[in-house]
Amino acid sequence: MSPLVPPPRTLIDGAQPVPLYYQVARDLERRITSRQLKPGDPLPTELQLCESYGVSRITVRKAMEDLVAKRLVMRQRGLGTFVAEASYANRLVSHVGSLHDAVAYSDALTFRQLSRETLPASGFVAEALQLPADSQVQKIVRVGCVDADAVSLTDIYVPSDLAARLTKIPTRGNVSISRQLEEQLGEPLVRVEQTVVPVAVTELIAEHMGLKLRSPILQIRRLYTAASGRHVELAVVHYHPQRYTFKIELARSAGRI
Repeated sequence: MSPLVPPPRTLIDGAQPVPLYYQVARDLERRITSRQLKPGDPLPTELQLCESYGVSRITVRKAMEDLVAKRLVMRQRGLGTFVAEASYANRLVSHVGSLHDAVAYSDALTFRQLSRETLPASGFVAEALQLPADSQVQKIVRVGCVDADAVSLTDIYVPSDLAARLTKIPTRGNVSISRQLEEQLGEPLVRVEQTVVPVAVTELIAEHMGLKLRSPILQIRRLYTAASGRHVELAVVHYHPQRYTFKIELARSAGRI
């Protein structure tokens, strides 16, 4: 079987209120943005996709139309459909449509750790993590990269008692600290609250991301909550405006608008 064809497993859920073509398109989009399918790679034929996903040709064609409209794939008459050459603006796409997406990282993303230190919690950190004003937190600063290009700079804050239970955090790779916290706590993260604000580029961001000092940049603050109700991590992420796309999808629940 071609590596471009999904393995014979259930990928599409007909019981979901989300259309089948949309599920197929999003799975292929995930494989493109994670670079499992690279620019110039041919996509499987319609028949192969129908067999792999267990859907009709009409469904596959609508999925392809969706991907063509987003300029993720291109059709070449007589040759087939190919992954489009990636624009620099879409070097990395973060697709958040579920809690799983919010705590996982793209396969294309690696990290370089800049620093790790224990310090008193500042006002907004203590408030977010619901800690007393004199509490200690561990701050981890990491640069996220795709290939050799920096796409994000993240300040991560974890209460010191939880940070002490973490295993060694890889300075590279795509392992999220959120996943490691779940493993160490023995309980899942059940809620992520995100706040999006525009801020100015600091000297540290300018140095590592190649941006102009005091220029505008998108900041997302993510607060992670465990099943016990405790806030266990605050991540303050700055994204490169030309190298990162943040995407959120909302699906209609059955019986609700």
